[in-house]
Amino acid sequence: MADSLGFKLTLDDRLFEIKLENAERLLNRFSQQSSRSGTGVKRLESSFKGFGRTLSDTITTIGMATFAISGLKTVLFDTQKAILDSAGKLERLQVMLSGLAESSDKAKEAMRDFNFIVDRAKTAPFSIDAISDSFVKLKSAGIDPTQGSLNGLIDSVARFGGDSELLKRATVAIQQMSGKGVISMEELRQQLGEAVPTAMKAMATSMNISMGDLVKQISSGQVRAKDAIDSMLAIMEVQYSGSAERMMNTYSGLISQMQTNAALLAKTIGDSGYMDAVKDALRDINSLLASDAAVYYGKVFGEAIKNIIDAIKEMAVWVVNNQSMLTSLFKIILQIAGAVIFISFVKTVIGGVVSLNKAIGAAIGGGGVGLVGLGRNMIEISRRSRAMGGFKRRLYCYRANVSCVAWFKHRNESEYYCRSNYDRYRSSFIVGLVVR
Repeated sequence: MADSLGFKLTLDDRLFEIKLENAERLLNRFSQQSSRSGTGVKRLESSFKGFGRTLSDTITTIGMATFAISGLKTVLFDTQKAILDSAGKLERLQVMLSGLAESSDKAKEAMRDFNFIVDRAKTAPFSIDAISDSFVKLKSAGIDPTQGSLNGLIDSVARFGGDSELLKRATVAIQQMSGKGVISMEELRQQLGEAVPTAMKAMATSMNISMGDLVKQISSGQVRAKDAIDSMLAIMEVQYSGSAERMMNTYSGLISQMQTNAALLAKTIGDSGYMDAVKDALRDINSLLASDAAVYYGKVFGEAIKNIIDAIKEMAVWVVNNQSMLTSLFKIILQIAGAVIFISFVKTVIGGVVSLNKAIGAAIGGGGVGLVGLGRNMIEISRRSRAMGGFKRRLYCYRANVSCVAWFKHRNESEYYCRSNYDRYRSSFIVGLVVR
């Protein structure tokens, strides 16, 4: 049989040799059974790994979905918001300039001032917001920006490498001095001097006095703000003319120019009807939010949220009051879950061990053909070899094409027959013994 462990007895003279048959197959089968014994443990390990991979894939999918939604939001809403914000700032500037206009034709004056700001922003290394802010502050202080004062201030700040923030601070200093009516050393030396270090010297030059005399007059409050500021800005325009245009070739200047062009492009898009459509939609939304239906549903939503909050509050209070009971219940649940997992693991391991034991038992016992059967057969062979003289046996001898059969009853006849054949053929014999 394919699953039996057989043996051969080879006799040569009075020596014999035993060979096992099918042993390699059975040992390989034993190895396979041993390998299968770890299947249960590996299955449990695979289940944990599968759970980890599933959790990792879920987290990755959520992250990718979040990224996709964020990208969609950027394309559909953030880009539109940037266009509307830029166009809205310029629209608000036009309305503000219309309010500052002093002539009878306010719309014409506002449009003239707006175009002046745009033209100046195209040739200055500052943002259009900073330039428009300086324009409005100078005009509100009683200084006409279109008569050279804004150009002088922009060129002066650009001459000393200032940015948009320094331009705003310098304009605030001039506005404060103009509002006080007299020049203050604090605004002139600290705020304006931070953006334009030569501001005090330019004011002294414009008044044809020395720096010491200027300090004395400022300390005594004798320097009128409007005249001193106008003359100072006129000197700055002459001294630093063209500084802003030269700064336009720098990196910061090119960035400012790009921002200005983008803002003007947004205004062009808005003026094409896009801004009007958005404003109409916003008016409809405002009307809807102010309607009675919106108020009603707002109250319903508020009451629903209140009920949810109350329920959460009551639940939290109940949890706090029954903390010890919930802790015990949680421990019991954890113990049960742990016991279930442990029992499943033990059952899997026991199943593997049982399979291993069965494989070992089959290899050792083997229904009489395993290792135990081999040992018994070897003992039986030894016993029968010693007792050959007292029994009637049949001896089969094989060699090439020669065969002989001998029936014998006595030991001496058996020995004589075997010796005769041995002397005759001088070869090895394969002997099979059968008890009769």
